[in-house]
Amino acid sequence: MDKSIVVSTIWFSNIRENMKLGGWQRLWVLWSVIYLVPPIFFLLEDSSTKKKMEWLWVDNTIEIAKKQLDPYWTNGEISLYEDLTNQELVKRIHEKYGNDRWAELSFEKVDQEYRDGLKNLNYKHLKSCNIAFMFWMVPVVAVYILGKGVGWVYRGLKSS
Repeated sequence: MDKSIVVSTIWFSNIRENMKLGGWQRLWVLWSVIYLVPPIFFLLEDSSTKKKMEWLWVDNTIEIAKKQLDPYWTNGEISLYEDLTNQELVKRIHEKYGNDRWAELSFEKVDQEYRDGLKNLNYKHLKSCNIAFMFWMVPVVAVYILGKGVGWVYRGLKSS
């Protein structure tokens, strides 16, 4: 038998022997995995997507037009445009209310916010991931350190 195979087999078996987890460590690992659920839900709920950004853009555009047209506005009006994409809906609102007749309506700020939001979408997503990771990591490390401290105190009391 090849000497390197024997040495590597012994080395791996030693690692396996040294990596056995005690009951409290297993409980900590289980808790750490279960505790991943809240950060994942946070990420799913908070993450900015292009679709969310578009909906916010449409909503803000409609709000600007709605302020001017309040006497004529009905909640059912938006349901008339369900078959349109967000871009088509905003384009129609711009065409209808962005002319000289409605000069006091300015969609530039909302459009600029939408473009800026799309530019920063990856940064926002990365920031949300970092927050969720820290939301998970800090308590996990704190519980592990607390467990080590309790074990140290217990061993000290047990030996005396």
